[in-house]
Amino acid sequence: MGFAPRVVLLAGLVLLTNWFFIARAHQPRMDLLFAAFILTAQTALFRATQAERLLPRPMAVAGLAMGMAALTKGPLGVALPLAGFALFLLRQRRGWLLVSCEAGLAVAVVLALAFGYLAGVVAVEGWGFVRSVAVDQIWVRVVRSVDLSEPVYAYVPMLAAALLPWSVVLAWLIWRGVSQLGWRGLFAPSRGQPLRCPICGPAFLAVWR
Repeated sequence: MGFAPRVVLLAGLVLLTNWFFIARAHQPRMDLLFAAFILTAQTALFRATQAERLLPRPMAVAGLAMGMAALTKGPLGVALPLAGFALFLLRQRRGWLLVSCEAGLAVAVVLALAFGYLAGVVAVEGWGFVRSVAVDQIWVRVVRSVDLSEPVYAYVPMLAAALLPWSVVLAWLIWRGVSQLGWRGLFAPSRGQPLRCPICGPAFLAVWR
């Protein structure tokens, strides 16, 4: 994708210091493959925005990754990257790129993969198998409520705590706070934003449970 070697190395180290990822990597689950395709799609979509118009090659890669994510675990593999992509472009006031030919290329790749898979499944298993996957598995899992032991909002900080690579993030936050603010400023809030002191957020998440 053309990222600098230092950026790629840091990204790998951040991922490998995430204990939640390490624990899940020991289990043969499709979620990791699903997440890998989504991450690839998001990276390609970001690279495609590094010019005045969207770059065709990264958009094609993004379409391929989104299509594979959708085939791995359903339409969220397309919805999640596209949602972030759309919000990013709208925030940059470049929303017109969402209806460009390059964006259409990514959609065309996704549809080619999806309809190619659909044609193969129908030819081998018939429409009954397609209905079983689309309705009995994907749709039912989306609309059926999940029984949780606690309210949904209780899981938001828990999820953040699970996903943050503490060994890298905390070290970086401390270094940044000390280098810019001094040791006393490490626990001081940013001006006008009292919840953004360098160490308060991670500390809150660490003791939430």
